[in-house]
Amino acid sequence: MKTLELRKILIEEQYLRKWIKKDTTYESPAWEWNEDDSIDVNGSVWIREYVGDILPVKFNIINGNFNCSYNQLKTFENFPRIVKGDFGFSDNLLTSLEHFPETVLGTSMWTYNYPVNFSSAEIRKISNFKGQIIDRR
Repeated sequence: MKTLELRKILIEEQYLRKWIKKDTTYESPAWEWNEDDSIDVNGSVWIREYVGDILPVKFNIINGNFNCSYNQLKTFENFPRIVKGDFGFSDNLLTSLEHFPETVLGTSMWTYNYPVNFSSAEIRKISNFKGQIIDRR
């Protein structure tokens, strides 16, 4: 078995099966691997209590909500390019908006962070998001 195939199997077993809630309106699988080894998700992603600076899998398009609040992430690297639902990333250790999603189509976004709390203006400048930004400070 190729190393890349083995890595994908390990990622699926260790992370994806726990994090992804499939949207049953899609006939396709809960997730699909792209040629660049990123993942498109047909449903929502809920990541909790992950201990690591960076997500171990590269997300591309999320056809649902994406919430990775209450972790220890230090970068938006490997976050999805497009989130078609709500987006939450509060209570992490993020310090830069580099790699922030290009588009968020949901109605709300949860943003409270430490040590840096990003302003609505900063987020709207780099991302196509028209909904409500919730900062619970």
